[in-house]
Amino acid sequence: MNARRYGKNFHALKSFCYLLLFWNGFSLMLETNQTADAPRLNAPAVSLPVFLLVLVIFLFSGLSALLYEVIWTRVLLNIFGATLYAVSTVLAAYMGGLALGSWVGGKAADRLKRPLFSYGILEIVIALTALAVPSFLGLFNPIYDAVYASGSASFMKLSLIRFALSFCVLMVPTTCMGATLPLLSRFVAGAEGKLASRIGGLYAVNTTGAVLGAFLSGFVFIAVFGTHGTMYLGAALSILAGLASIVLSLSVEKTIAEKVAMEQPQEETAPSGTTYPAWYLRMVLLTYAISGFAALSYQVLWTRTLVFRFDYLKNTTYSFSAMLTVFLSGLALGSAFMASRVERQRDPARLYGLIQLLTGLSGAFSLFMLIKFVGAFSFGDPFNTKTQEFNWLLEVSNVFLRTVLVLGLPTFLMGMAFPVVARLCVRQGKGLGSSIGRLYALNTVGAILGSFCAGFVLIPLMGLAKGLLFLGMINAAIGILTLVLNPADTGKNKILWSVVAAVALVLFMIRLPQNYYFQSLDEYNTKMVAYKEGPLTTASVVENSIGYRTIYVDNVGVAGTDRILMTDQKSLAHVPALFLKNPKSALTVGFGSGGASWSYLQYKEFERVDCIEIAGTMPELADVLKDSNHGLLNAWDKKTPLAGQKFHNGRYQVILDDARSYLRFTKQHYDVIATDCTDLRYKSNANLYDEEYFKLCKNNINDDGMVVVWMPLGGMSPEVFACAMKTFAAVFPDMTIWYMNNEPTHYLLLIGTKQPLKININRMLERIQRPEVQADLVEVSLQQPEKILSCFLESAELFKKDWAAAPLNTELFPHLEFESPKFGYGDEPLLTNLESLRAKHTSVVPYLEDASEYPEVVKRVQNFEKATDAILAGHANLRRMRVHEAALEYLKAFRITDNEDESVRHLLSFDDIRRRCTRSGDDISPDVWHFSVLAEAEYTVGMEYRRMAKDETNPSKAAKLNIDSNTCLLDAANRYNQMLRNALMTDSQLSAQLLAGKISAGEQEGVKGLLNKSRHFKLQAILGIARCYMAYGSPDKAHEHLEHWKVEFQNNEEFAKLCKEAQI
Repeated sequence: MNARRYGKNFHALKSFCYLLLFWNGFSLMLETNQTADAPRLNAPAVSLPVFLLVLVIFLFSGLSALLYEVIWTRVLLNIFGATLYAVSTVLAAYMGGLALGSWVGGKAADRLKRPLFSYGILEIVIALTALAVPSFLGLFNPIYDAVYASGSASFMKLSLIRFALSFCVLMVPTTCMGATLPLLSRFVAGAEGKLASRIGGLYAVNTTGAVLGAFLSGFVFIAVFGTHGTMYLGAALSILAGLASIVLSLSVEKTIAEKVAMEQPQEETAPSGTTYPAWYLRMVLLTYAISGFAALSYQVLWTRTLVFRFDYLKNTTYSFSAMLTVFLSGLALGSAFMASRVERQRDPARLYGLIQLLTGLSGAFSLFMLIKFVGAFSFGDPFNTKTQEFNWLLEVSNVFLRTVLVLGLPTFLMGMAFPVVARLCVRQGKGLGSSIGRLYALNTVGAILGSFCAGFVLIPLMGLAKGLLFLGMINAAIGILTLVLNPADTGKNKILWSVVAAVALVLFMIRLPQNYYFQSLDEYNTKMVAYKEGPLTTASVVENSIGYRTIYVDNVGVAGTDRILMTDQKSLAHVPALFLKNPKSALTVGFGSGGASWSYLQYKEFERVDCIEIAGTMPELADVLKDSNHGLLNAWDKKTPLAGQKFHNGRYQVILDDARSYLRFTKQHYDVIATDCTDLRYKSNANLYDEEYFKLCKNNINDDGMVVVWMPLGGMSPEVFACAMKTFAAVFPDMTIWYMNNEPTHYLLLIGTKQPLKININRMLERIQRPEVQADLVEVSLQQPEKILSCFLESAELFKKDWAAAPLNTELFPHLEFESPKFGYGDEPLLTNLESLRAKHTSVVPYLEDASEYPEVVKRVQNFEKATDAILAGHANLRRMRVHEAALEYLKAFRITDNEDESVRHLLSFDDIRRRCTRSGDDISPDVWHFSVLAEAEYTVGMEYRRMAKDETNPSKAAKLNIDSNTCLLDAANRYNQMLRNALMTDSQLSAQLLAGKISAGEQEGVKGLLNKSRHFKLQAILGIARCYMAYGSPDKAHEHLEHWKVEFQNNEEFAKLCKEAQI
């Protein structure tokens, strides 16, 4: 059997399995006539209008509960940091309280005569204690201070302490939350035939409230009202629900109690319909706990994988809110769908087994949606490349669409399971509350374990892809076990369903790629160098088509080996090291590619360099980024934990922790704290740009120390950019702003000091001339002291009026986190923000404390400063791919600096475009545009160098300029010749195909367009070759060359003009 036929049969078999299983499953779920003979008892004690009112109350309860969780998590993350350990302990503490509450509340509900009244009291208690949580958390700060001060704050020790204290604080409100469902279930329970549907309805409505909470908190409330405002809103909803319940209880529960007293005492009974042995029901409860484990594990893995399928929002607060909203929506809709149907099922055990089977298959299939299909679905591209406008609402819609496609079906099925299990396991009568409490508690305990194991066990052992498949197998195994052991089903169908499910899962395993990378490759990023799925992040190193490497974290590029990214990391180290008087210690926030750490170590003054990194996967990839870090961690064998190890003669260590948490509790002070957090839109990066974080930095530097912050220029509207800048200036009034213009970089350096900045030229010259420092700076053409000094833009004092109306970014009002993802994709926002700073560009000379002793240095600095406008104009043109215009601006800057700026000399080589052309080889078709613009730029630069050489009075400079001129002209000539050969070959191939009739009528217009394009580049190449001949003083060759092409292009104005110059 050949491979193609095998593949077709394989897909046919897989499709048949899906159809058979889903058809059987859903036909059973929609049965309506199987329990016609089920016994019906007395009418429900709670009327339908009262039940509906209770549903509205419980909707508010679910909404407020989610608001609390979101706000508490944010508060705890600000204290403990955003490590996986902290997040997991917060989630476990929260859900542990729910489990305890449901267990205790369930037992109490059976003894309470007025459960609705008690529920109302609980909601008010929840509101009051929820408001007190932030204050109580602050009481434990001395304990954390003591742990950090002891020097023995290992991850495990910190995690245990955080869990214990978080649980103590959250235990009261979350225990009360957990007790609400058993209490209301006890209240609304009436006829046995309606028990499961009403409990399922409560669960569905409460989850719907949570859906609203997830959506509104992530998209509206926190952005508008701030964190405290949102918490107060949640408390108001809880109090409203509590008061409404108390009022309703006073008018309803007394009547119900009197009615129940007149009836026969209700004994504890099993649910109606088919009866099952006790051992089987205990097994169902256990499997439901395991399904809770799988559900939370799914959520963690889906959250980690979906970010690779979002085009723009990626791992932002909005994408996470969207994923949580869809997850909870699926649970709510599934529960609501099944609540109205569950009572009609004669054999709920069979239904439960089928639901678990389908959950497993759909969960496994979600992996293939992620791998194969979901990226093709969207409502449109939200970014308009022509206008540079970004449609945020359209991208949010795309995020919701892709999220629904991946996890909509499995979460819907998960939600269906709760009413069915309630029908199976919840006891009627006195044991009702206990049954509900036990059911909810066991599922929640499973969820707690799932939240921990997903990050700490599943991902490290199996990876994301195999982890999702494994979870699918868990659900499928639960389904098979439930079906096979079902004592009420003696038919052969249960064996068939089990076999089909097993076959489908085997097919999934066969089709799963052995080494699948969620980080995608494309025509630009062509090679996966390294890939690591860690507990907190997925890190990968990708090599692009021109040989540079970039390290990505969850699909966001953070560092690399190209000159812009290396300038980023090196400048964070060299600028403070050159400016400070006697720096001995430094803390660099973020490992990246290790470049900043390496640069700090080039200065003998630093006795201690600490790098704090939240994701342990980042340092593990350092060995494939040696062009940036020069083997920084070569001494690490990777077999022993990195934390606690010291390198480079004890001067360097990596601390695995969250920067905010570390700075809040450590007693260590530094001379330099450098923050490099790349994209503000990524995860919780924006909280390292709020006022509280900057104050932590200020408190942890010595009196003569310095805080250096990497501030992005792009990704922000002018208003948001003003907010970010004003926030730093509020903490550091003497802030200075620097832009490293050696490359078209995309960021600023903000320097904050406790006293006004003073720069000593003598000290700077001594340090920068050291061989090891020079070698490091030469890599990015920053080896000239005047170049570094000329990167100064201005101080914050000049912008007080401009930033006056901007808000501060704070913990309570995190404007950057919610506003930056809405704006600023593409280069135009970057250029707009940079232009606003350039317009007020001032000199660095007033900051030079010994300027009078170095007049020649000051003069060169001033020359370099005068060239800044031209350099920035060149950068803007280059970003807009106007290469010829960029070359003219760079040449202007080069002349202003008396041909001394080495970084501009490098810019004039257009190295990135040159690399792309060099790697194209003989086949330049895909990059013919790059060949064209590079050849034109090389010709322009070569001719200008020649003119500069004639005007240069320094013989050595003139000789160098002549050499550079000849090199540029020769390169241009070679490139034009390659273009001409390619154009001739393209013309020949396409013309031959047209003549042979091999191109259909529908394709002919496209081919003619290609011929016209080829003709355009051919003309450019012909003219370029002629100009190069003339530049080399060979007019005869230029004449001969143009004569050869005169017949074909004699009507072209540009061709005719050049012929006239060549005297043809």
